[in-house]
Amino acid sequence: MNPMMNNMNPNMLMFNPMMNNMNQNMLFNPMMNNMNQMNMMGGNMNNLNQSMNKEINIIIKSENNELNLVSCLENDTVDTLYNKFHFIKGSLAHDYRILWRELTLKDNGIINGAIISIKSDCKNIIFKTTKGTINTIPLAADCPLNVAIMIYASEIKTQNIYDKIINKTISFIYNGTKLRINDETPIQLIFNFEKNPKVVVNYLDDLIGG
Repeated sequence: MNPMMNNMNPNMLMFNPMMNNMNQNMLFNPMMNNMNQMNMMGGNMNNLNQSMNKEINIIIKSENNELNLVSCLENDTVDTLYNKFHFIKGSLAHDYRILWRELTLKDNGIINGAIISIKSDCKNIIFKTTKGTINTIPLAADCPLNVAIMIYASEIKTQNIYDKIINKTISFIYNGTKLRINDETPIQLIFNFEKNPKVVVNYLDDLIGG
């Protein structure tokens, strides 16, 4: 045999167990594998959050018809708008509905390009049915009565509610006076200075056994 080969370190001719273990650890270490998976999941979650919380542009309209284009995130709360834009004096409304401050813009139904109006006066209409159910609907004071009734109907989602209103098997009574469901008078003229008017929702079909 070659004497030079004999003088070589036998560790060079054999697999070094320590190096072998290091290689195995690098390839199969479950902790490292889990960390990689967590990093990948974290990156995916960040991308998902960004895609779910997209930026939108909305128009804020003052009562003297001044328009302000503002950018925000759809998962921002309405309260964020009040804090961020100090020119807002009053309540924010979209399609006459007063926006819930603690909810997000998305949960309030606000989408890109929506027009949100600043309202200095609003009414919290308390609809109480003869069955005892109570629903409070905050609306801008210039909301027409017929629109207010339709908004109430959309909120409660009772089966055939629109048919019952149109067929007058449901009536709406305020201070002993029956309200007309097709009345376009602004609610501020109907409820006057009352901030929280109470409207009785009378189910006539229940009274006649329908």
